[in-house]
Amino acid sequence: MTKERHSQQTHSAGLHFLRHSVTSLLLSFMPRIVRFESTTPIKVDPNLRPGDTPPAPNIIAWPRDDQGNLKVLSLCTCGVSAKYPFCDGAHKICNDEDATVTYVYDTAARTRVPAGG
Repeated sequence: MTKERHSQQTHSAGLHFLRHSVTSLLLSFMPRIVRFESTTPIKVDPNLRPGDTPPAPNIIAWPRDDQGNLKVLSLCTCGVSAKYPFCDGAHKICNDEDATVTYVYDTAARTRVPAGG
């Protein structure tokens, strides 16, 4: 194999890897419309225990396990979770999204709704 031919094959393999990587990255960011109505941040306080009265409506207790230990948090990044800001697994309904389509979701029903509807 000539040096030039080897260089072309290496270049081609590199482009294939780059194209695959970019495609995978783009597919992980699908457009969807999510309506947020809150005008204040949500604060998660590790000092609050379940049942405690929060000092303000936008402050919530950090989730704990049955023994009272702080749990690892999974934060929602799809915007469809009914337990936002926490992940509740609702993102599974987004798995088959097409990167060329913008989706609108009814978070209560966990269904897609027609855009503009």
